[in-house]
Amino acid sequence: KTAIAPLLAVCILLGGLYLQQIQNNQQGSFWIFHNTKETLIIETAGKSMKVYQKGDLQNNSVHLIQNFRVGERIQESKTLPLQNVFLKPNLLIVDNDGVYIPIQKNPNVLLIQSPKIHLGALIDSLKPIQIIADGSNYPSFINLWKETCQQKNVRFYETYSKGAIQLYDSNK
Repeated sequence: KTAIAPLLAVCILLGGLYLQQIQNNQQGSFWIFHNTKETLIIETAGKSMKVYQKGDLQNNSVHLIQNFRVGERIQESKTLPLQNVFLKPNLLIVDNDGVYIPIQKNPNVLLIQSPKIHLGALIDSLKPIQIIADGSNYPSFINLWKETCQQKNVRFYETYSKGAIQLYDSNK
């Protein structure tokens, strides 16, 4: 009878560790990184990740991806072309073409490659949660967008001074 209590405690501990491992394999996140002249988005799911990019990656991007992969203990990765819409974090991407399809309500809007758009009109029509500008944009555009967002009372995030932003994290 005295051997049953420690054995039961070990079984409970091992069961808890097993459940934690299962949860870790199902968790995911969605990141927009700062990278000069490039757009870099990483989506994780358990021990795998998808890297979304437009064009070829520069050396500093490759190092950033490798560091992220090691830090998050990622075992497999896949590189994919950048999409204009991501449903999970409710993200709409507007690139240098300035063309966007308002599929979702109240999206996060990511501006990449300095699109020549009327940001005030975009804000009025989409009512975004926030506007995000990454490192692929001209600093002068970012300053104008920041002012427009302040006037329209919309949250503005730019990776130049604030660094990467995490839009989705199933760990929380």
